Amino acid sequence: MGEFKKPTGNGRFSINSFGYIVEGNQACADILGVDKEALIKTKIFRYIKREYKKLFYQHCQKVLELLERQNCQVKLVNKAGTDFPIRLQSITGFDQDGNRLIECELMVD
Repeated sequence: MGEFKKPTGNGRFSINSFGYIVEGNQACADILGVDKEALIKTKIFRYIKREYKKLFYQHCQKVLELLERQNCQVKLVNKAGTDFPIRLQSITGFDQDGNRLIECELMVD
């Protein structure tokens, strides 16, 4: 069974409209058990447990529709294959080219 490394701070990542992670901090990489560089340009759905993918998709749609901070609880799967619950707090943002992003904060209890 994979080991869960609890970060010292909240993990943060941003995804584009195609679901690719375009930004992520070291705490997020630690939570998922990957190198920070490996995190970028991977699809976020790779790290979401299958049963929670629809819920996460709906969460993202709501963030984009309401344009305000939203909360969601899902299970993520780290590189070792271990799944664990996590709270997400998400809001819309923009990259330097004006493309809309969803900015997420991972809150580990």
